[in-house]
Amino acid sequence: MNRFAKQKSWSLQSTTNTSTSTSTINNRTRRLFNNNNARNHGYRNKLKYVALVNILLVSAAVYLFHVQSSPTSTVPLADLENLSGFGAGLGAVDVGNSVRRTNGDKTYAAVTDNNETPSPVDKKDSSDDANDPSSTSQTDASNVETEAEPPDNKESVADKKEGAGDAAKNKTPPSVDKKKGQDTADLEKNGKKPLNIVLLYADDWNFKTLGALNPFVKTPHIDEMAKNGVLFTHNCVTTSICMVSRATLYTGQYASRHKNYLPGDEVMYEEGVWNSTLFSLLAANGYHNGMVGKWHHYDPPEGTFETFKNYYADHYIKRDGKERHITELNEEDAIEFLDSRPDDKPFALMVSFFATHAEDGTVDQYRPQDRSKHLYANETVPIPRTATEKHFKAMPHFLQNPENYGRSRWEERYSTPELYQTMMKKTYRMATEVDTACGVIIEKLKEQKLLDSTIVIFTTDNGNLLGEHGLAEKWYPYEESIRVPLVVMDPRMSKEIHNTRNDEFTLSIDLAPTLLQAANIDVPEVMQGRDIAPLYTFSTEGEEKSKKPWRKEFYYEWFTGHKVHLPSSLALVRKDWKYILWPEYDTEELFELRADPDEERNIFKQHTAGILIEMKKRFLELKESAEKGL
Repeated sequence: MNRFAKQKSWSLQSTTNTSTSTSTINNRTRRLFNNNNARNHGYRNKLKYVALVNILLVSAAVYLFHVQSSPTSTVPLADLENLSGFGAGLGAVDVGNSVRRTNGDKTYAAVTDNNETPSPVDKKDSSDDANDPSSTSQTDASNVETEAEPPDNKESVADKKEGAGDAAKNKTPPSVDKKKGQDTADLEKNGKKPLNIVLLYADDWNFKTLGALNPFVKTPHIDEMAKNGVLFTHNCVTTSICMVSRATLYTGQYASRHKNYLPGDEVMYEEGVWNSTLFSLLAANGYHNGMVGKWHHYDPPEGTFETFKNYYADHYIKRDGKERHITELNEEDAIEFLDSRPDDKPFALMVSFFATHAEDGTVDQYRPQDRSKHLYANETVPIPRTATEKHFKAMPHFLQNPENYGRSRWEERYSTPELYQTMMKKTYRMATEVDTACGVIIEKLKEQKLLDSTIVIFTTDNGNLLGEHGLAEKWYPYEESIRVPLVVMDPRMSKEIHNTRNDEFTLSIDLAPTLLQAANIDVPEVMQGRDIAPLYTFSTEGEEKSKKPWRKEFYYEWFTGHKVHLPSSLALVRKDWKYILWPEYDTEELFELRADPDEERNIFKQHTAGILIEMKKRFLELKESAEKGL
């Protein structure tokens, strides 16, 4: 009898004894989810009234009377479609037809129905109307960046140009408190110098968008990184969406802890919070920090970065009057940082690529560089085996709704064989372009003789469904959405470890602790991840891998404000099993991943006991741990 048959047999024998336990766990799951929504609702209520105070100070008396008489408003469906993201449906403060935008080193509150020059507002205060239902000028849901970008970013990108996006010089949260006289020697521990840091951070790559794991894709330079380092094959994000995942990178925390869900939710910038985040700690300990590309939040407190160039949203951007591809600018700005950095202190550089993220709401969706036209031109992109109507019809009914963003994006990109080939070739061209830029940056490190003193990491913010299950994009807890590339080159690594693969679960919450430890900086207790270096700083002859066993499972969370477009999902993920809860629909899924790696068969109804009871119990434990910061 095989393992599945044994499990089924045991399940049938145990059904009568476990029905009560199943009911209890189901009720507790719903109660915890509702409590979580209530907590976040209360948190946003607090933001509402802070926003109202700001409004009252700048509004005319007649508007004051209007706000006092009607302090809150119900969010219209059209506005929810535009806002998208956690808490969008939890109520909002009505501040009129306004939109927040960043431009240079200031944040503006701009009225969209006239041509008056917007006045700068306090950046910390600008987070107070995060739930403003009109915080985007778009009206068509198909044209919205549904990861909830800082609003009106397309205009701000065009305005920013070179050098824009420097840390705010107007009133900001407390600036980074740098230690006076800090230098490399101060950070030395047990004779070990702090490493320089280069983080190559792509956008919307699932684990198959890498030549080392998918020979169709051409990424020779990142593949070379893997040959000179370690490729992690089970690296996952704890929330699969750009803005939230980046906040997880910066804070080392689950989304339910850092609470940066929407534009304006800059909880991580608050006093006493930012000082315990990755780049703030690096700056405070003498690092020369640089960030070029997609930051995806309002500008950080002054003193965090010496170089901060924040741009994204369009694949082509004007700089100095010339239209340039965004990946070219990422590469150019990274090289400029490396050439201009001081030689007497360690540095940390984040190169945050926008590719392969789509230009949502456009016909083209993807606009690679002209020079890559020859790539994939005479090839046929393999279609995923689960990209069929049959597999789509097997999905939960709410994901089959044409208004669901995963399905509507699929319609725009993959709905015909011809369209699929066009979109995927452009996607892979952009991936190869990022790979080329990574190669140039690594070559510069080699030229400057820095590879022996620099940890270089390539990873991404979230995965991407590329037609699998009849869906597109991220958000959901399926493998293509949550599993992402992670390649690490570390001079502390033995050559015996080079060109190896590691199958342990590494997570997006691990990046900040890993980089801080590489810098000889103590990891704050508020961070929930672990330093992954013990997984590769040992020899293959049997030295201890880690002081304590590594994780065998993890909790995934995605909260949203609109159950139709982007339903919330939670999950417990293991290598052999995955349990998924869709709390707004009281729907559950169970996959046996060893036998069903493509997640084709939901066997939830076949398991009323045994593994299901155990997984649901563990799911609740990890959920509580994530939310409480344990």
